[in-house]
Amino acid sequence: MKAMERVRILGPIRKFTQVELSITDGYFLGLDLLTRISGNIKGSSPITIIGPKGILNLKEGAIRAARHIHMTPGDAEQYKVKNMDRVKVEVSGEHGVIYKDVVIRVSPNSKLALHLDTDEGNAGNIKGTGFAKIL
Repeated sequence: MKAMERVRILGPIRKFTQVELSITDGYFLGLDLLTRISGNIKGSSPITIIGPKGILNLKEGAIRAARHIHMTPGDAEQYKVKNMDRVKVEVSGEHGVIYKDVVIRVSPNSKLALHLDTDEGNAGNIKGTGFAKIL
């Protein structure tokens, strides 16, 4: 059995447990990860979580989260997009990339942010925060 140590646990608390991994993480763990919108875990890979309070065996819940942009309704109006639209996003720089099929996630509780997994960020040599352009 392979294990990943020192992983982050993020909220908010939900009615289900979801584990978001990169494709590289999936290869390492031997999981065939489906790319999904956060919250859509039906039929996804099983995974076991071991922590200081015990062991949690999930029959499903391990996914590769689809790249997405969180934004408020005001942001969506400004960028002329709506919830679940798919856009292209350009990140410029020495290793600039264009990401396609970036899902728009609109919520009044959101803060404008592009979410990529580690593999996607590394492909564009993205470190920390920066700027991206919706094409």
